[in-house]
Amino acid sequence: MKPVKYQRGVSLTDLIAWGAVIIFVIFIAVKVMPSVTEAYQIKRAVASTASKVQPGDTPTSIRQIYNNQAVIDGIRKVYGDTLEVRKKGSLTILAYDYEDKIPLFANVSLAIHYQGEQTIGAGRSRE
Repeated sequence: MKPVKYQRGVSLTDLIAWGAVIIFVIFIAVKVMPSVTEAYQIKRAVASTASKVQPGDTPTSIRQIYNNQAVIDGIRKVYGDTLEVRKKGSLTILAYDYEDKIPLFANVSLAIHYQGEQTIGAGRSRE
Protein backbone atom coordinates (compact mmCIF):
# COMPACT_ATOMS: atom_id res chain seq x y z
CA MET A 1 0.00 0.00 0.00
CA LYS A 2 1.30 3.43 -0.97
CA PRO A 3 1.25 6.25 1.59
CA VAL A 4 -1.29 8.98 0.85
CA LYS A 5 0.43 12.33 0.36
CA TYR A 6 -2.64 14.47 0.84
CA GLN A 7 -5.51 13.87 3.18
CA ARG A 8 -8.83 13.43 1.41
CA GLY A 9 -12.25 14.33 2.74
CA VAL A 10 -14.07 17.27 4.21
CA SER A 11 -13.03 19.07 7.34
CA LEU A 12 -15.52 19.70 10.14
CA THR A 13 -15.34 23.45 9.48
CA ASP A 14 -16.23 22.98 5.81
CA LEU A 15 -19.07 20.64 6.75
CA ILE A 16 -20.52 23.20 9.20
CA ALA A 17 -20.15 26.06 6.70
CA TRP A 18 -21.85 24.15 3.88
CA GLY A 19 -24.56 22.99 6.28
CA ALA A 20 -25.26 26.61 7.26
CA VAL A 21 -25.47 27.67 3.60
CA ILE A 22 -27.84 24.81 2.77
CA ILE A 23 -30.05 25.56 5.77
CA PHE A 24 -30.20 29.26 4.81
CA VAL A 25 -31.20 28.43 1.21
CA ILE A 26 -33.91 26.05 2.45
CA PHE A 27 -35.16 28.74 4.88
CA ILE A 28 -35.47 31.29 2.05
CA ALA A 29 -37.17 28.76 -0.25
CA VAL A 30 -39.75 27.88 2.42
CA LYS A 31 -40.53 31.58 2.96
CA VAL A 32 -40.77 32.40 -0.79
CA MET A 33 -42.71 29.33 -1.95
CA PRO A 34 -46.22 30.55 -0.90
CA SER A 35 -45.70 33.82 -2.81
CA VAL A 36 -44.57 32.01 -5.96
CA THR A 37 -47.47 29.56 -5.69
CA GLU A 38 -49.97 32.41 -5.42
CA ALA A 39 -48.36 34.15 -8.43
CA TYR A 40 -48.96 31.02 -10.52
CA GLN A 41 -52.55 30.86 -9.23
CA ILE A 42 -53.07 34.47 -10.31
CA LYS A 43 -51.61 33.70 -13.73
CA ARG A 44 -53.96 30.72 -14.13
CA ALA A 45 -56.96 32.74 -12.89
CA VAL A 46 -56.26 35.52 -15.41
CA ALA A 47 -55.92 32.95 -18.21
CA SER A 48 -59.14 31.27 -17.10
CA THR A 49 -60.91 34.64 -17.03
CA ALA A 50 -59.67 35.43 -20.53
CA SER A 51 -61.05 32.13 -21.81
CA LYS A 52 -64.49 32.75 -20.20
CA VAL A 53 -64.96 36.34 -21.43
CA GLN A 54 -67.43 36.93 -24.24
CA PRO A 55 -66.71 39.54 -26.95
CA GLY A 56 -69.30 42.05 -25.66
CA ASP A 57 -68.40 41.90 -21.95
CA THR A 58 -67.69 45.16 -20.14
CA PRO A 59 -64.61 45.70 -17.94
CA THR A 60 -66.86 45.46 -14.86
CA SER A 61 -68.20 42.06 -15.90
CA ILE A 62 -64.66 40.89 -16.74
CA ARG A 63 -63.49 41.91 -13.26
CA GLN A 64 -66.47 40.05 -11.74
CA ILE A 65 -65.55 36.89 -13.66
CA TYR A 66 -61.99 37.23 -12.32
CA ASN A 67 -63.27 37.82 -8.76
CA ASN A 68 -65.32 34.62 -8.95
CA GLN A 69 -62.24 32.67 -10.06
CA ALA A 70 -60.08 34.36 -7.39
CA VAL A 71 -62.51 33.31 -4.65
CA ILE A 72 -62.42 29.71 -5.88
CA ASP A 73 -58.59 29.69 -5.97
CA GLY A 74 -58.19 31.59 -2.67
CA ILE A 75 -56.26 34.48 -4.21
CA ARG A 76 -55.69 37.41 -1.86
CA LYS A 77 -53.09 39.56 -3.63
CA VAL A 78 -54.89 40.68 -6.83
CA TYR A 79 -58.58 41.51 -6.77
CA GLY A 80 -60.81 42.37 -9.70
CA ASP A 81 -60.65 46.09 -8.95
CA THR A 82 -56.83 46.01 -9.24
CA LEU A 83 -56.93 43.96 -12.44
CA GLU A 84 -56.26 46.27 -15.39
CA VAL A 85 -58.56 45.81 -18.38
CA ARG A 86 -57.40 47.82 -21.39
CA LYS A 87 -58.01 47.95 -25.12
CA LYS A 88 -55.20 47.73 -27.65
CA GLY A 89 -56.75 48.18 -31.04
CA SER A 90 -59.46 45.56 -31.30
CA LEU A 91 -57.92 43.36 -28.58
CA THR A 92 -58.72 43.45 -24.87
CA ILE A 93 -55.83 42.86 -22.49
CA LEU A 94 -56.02 41.79 -18.85
CA ALA A 95 -52.95 42.86 -16.89
CA TYR A 96 -51.81 42.62 -13.28
CA ASP A 97 -48.88 44.22 -11.53
CA TYR A 98 -48.16 43.87 -7.81
CA GLU A 99 -45.36 43.56 -5.30
CA ASP A 100 -45.19 41.02 -2.50
CA LYS A 101 -43.07 41.68 0.58
CA ILE A 102 -41.96 38.57 2.42
CA PRO A 103 -40.62 39.08 5.96
CA LEU A 104 -37.51 36.95 6.51
CA PHE A 105 -36.18 37.76 9.96
CA ALA A 106 -36.01 40.80 12.27
CA ASN A 107 -36.30 43.86 10.01
CA VAL A 108 -35.19 42.11 6.80
CA SER A 109 -37.74 41.38 4.10
CA LEU A 110 -37.67 40.27 0.48
CA ALA A 111 -39.71 42.21 -2.13
CA ILE A 112 -40.75 40.37 -5.28
CA HIS A 113 -42.43 42.23 -8.13
CA TYR A 114 -44.91 40.22 -10.21
CA GLN A 115 -46.54 41.34 -13.44
CA GLY A 116 -48.20 39.72 -16.39
CA GLU A 117 -50.86 40.14 -19.01
CA GLN A 118 -53.23 37.99 -21.01
CA THR A 119 -54.88 38.87 -24.30
CA ILE A 120 -58.51 37.86 -24.41
CA GLY A 121 -59.09 35.23 -27.05
CA ALA A 122 -55.38 34.33 -27.28
CA GLY A 123 -53.91 31.21 -25.71
CA ARG A 124 -50.55 32.71 -24.79
CA SER A 125 -49.67 35.21 -22.08
CA ARG A 126 -46.74 37.59 -21.94
CA GLU A 127 -44.66 37.70 -18.74
